Amino acid sequence: MGIVIDEKKARETPCTCIYIGDKKLDLPKRFKKSIRELGIDPEDVICFSPGIIGATSDDQEIRGYCNGGIVKESERLKERLKCLKECLKKC
Repeated sequence: MGIVIDEKKARETPCTCIYIGDKKLDLPKRFKKSIRELGIDPEDVICFSPGIIGATSDDQEIRGYCNGGIVKESERLKERLKCLKECLKKC
């Protein structure tokens, strides 16, 4: 869960979301209210909003911290998260 440092800015600005799911999607895609309107499960994205330090959680998105935005893909981030997941299994 991110730390909200500017509530007004977080609610009024769009988010940038990175798709980390396994499905092949035609990205980037824009959304107006929720990433669910694109048929994307919130568990499959990490979203960032101006006004919030860190990634937003699903709860924050539901409460309206993502006033629209864009969903992009990042193979580099997927690789890093996969590596982190493997490292956590070893610990």
